[in-house]
Amino acid sequence: YYSEFDYARYAVSVRLAKKIPIEHCRHARSTKNDPYQWKYLCIEEPFDLTNTARSVYDYNEFMRIVGVFQYSHIRLKESMNLASIFTKPVPINHPRP
Repeated sequence: YYSEFDYARYAVSVRLAKKIPIEHCRHARSTKNDPYQWKYLCIEEPFDLTNTARSVYDYNEFMRIVGVFQYSHIRLKESMNLASIFTKPVPINHPRP
């Protein structure tokens, strides 16, 4: 999922159970919604329609998170064991996408 997801164009919507355009989220009618909170990692909060991942405002941190997604995917694919991604930390020198 992470490798095909276009983070620059889409947000994850738990409310709708699908991806939705970030532009749609920026213009959602909500008292707490701020168009500027929709930056790198966008996950629509299902109740107030804000970006629940708005604290990810630094590009390097965003890339670190995507790197953990990639590393976890590789570990799961190799081990077929969910516990494998919780027992060993991601190496610091793991290449970023």
